[in-house]
Formats: sequence, structure tokens, C-alpha cells
Amino acid sequence: MKKDEFIARLRKNLSGLPKDEREDRVSFYSEMIDDKLADGYPEEEVIEDLGTPEEVAKEVIGDTPLRTIIKERVKPKRSLRGWEVVLLVLGFPLWFPLVLTVFILFLSGFIVVWSLMIALLAVDLALVVGGIGSIVIGIMTIQSKGMTSAAFIAGAGMAVTGLGIIFILSTKGILKGLGKLTKKMLVGTKNMVVGKGE
Repeated sequence: MKKDEFIARLRKNLSGLPKDEREDRVSFYSEMIDDKLADGYPEEEVIEDLGTPEEVAKEVIGDTPLRTIIKERVKPKRSLRGWEVVLLVLGFPLWFPLVLTVFILFLSGFIVVWSLMIALLAVDLALVVGGIGSIVIGIMTIQSKGMTSAAFIAGAGMAVTGLGIIFILSTKGILKGLGKLTKKMLVGTKNMVVGKGE
């Protein structure tokens, strides 16, 4: 692929971004290609190293704040006609609660999932702290309760502590996966808002 084709496809895939932002990103990649060409690299190799324009656009959109993208999409391309304004005002009691409900449902689902993860972490930490407490109590009761009772309490404490540590490690993996999923959902939302291009 040649530079001109790459830049044209990149510009098309970034058409949902504000014009200034889009042109900054396009000129950045154009200059990057020019610098590598000036260093003597073959044009096809330079373009291949960057990836496809679609991949580069996805990365750029992923790095762009959602607020910037939405601001560009909400900006009217033309002024509203009188009848459109009347429909918007008259339909407000219908469309606004629907939009608000969808937003609240998504936000609620997000909050519920992350709250469950925080609660799971709290249970894991409680197991570890409780287990350590049992070990300490077992050691402290050697003289008063006897060796058998103290060993049982300390052993149970060690088992609970080990179980808590295993749960923490598995919860850590789940949290990483949930973080990646959240990031993918955000990037997916950005891509949905930006669209395929004009």
C-alpha cells in the first residue's frame, strides 16, 4: 500500500473525530511515514509496520476521550428547521425518559458488576485477616488451652489464610479481565459513536 492510499483511508476512518483532531492525527502519521522514507526505508515496509488504516484508526479512537467524540457527533451539521424544533419540544416527554432510562440501566449494570467485585475482594481480605488472627490466637493459647487445641486453632487459621490468598489471586485475575472488558466496551462505544466514516 502506498502512503497516499493509507492516509486517505485513515482520514476516512477518523471522520467521526473533530476536524482539528483528525487532521492532527493524520499529519502525525504522514510525518512519521515521511521520516521513515527519508531514512531510506521502503514505502511498503513502512506502511506495513504501521498496520492497516483501520487498525491505526481504532487505536486513535481508543486514545481519544469519549467526551471529544460525543461533542463532535452532537454538533449540528445544519440549523434545525422550525418543525424539527417543535417535534423535539413536543416529543421531549417521550424521548428524554427513554434516553435517560437506557443510560441509567447501563450505568447500573456497570456499578453492580464492580460492586460485586469489591465485595468479593472484601471477603477475600476478611478470610486472610481472620486466618492470621486465628494463627495468632492459636499461638497465644498454647499455655492456657493446651497444645492440641492451640494447634487446631492455628492450623485452621493457616487453612483459612491459604484459602483467602488463593481467592485473592483468582479475584485478581477476574479483576484484570473485567478491567480489559470495561476498556473494550468503552472503545466499542467510541467506535459506535464515531461510525464507519462519512
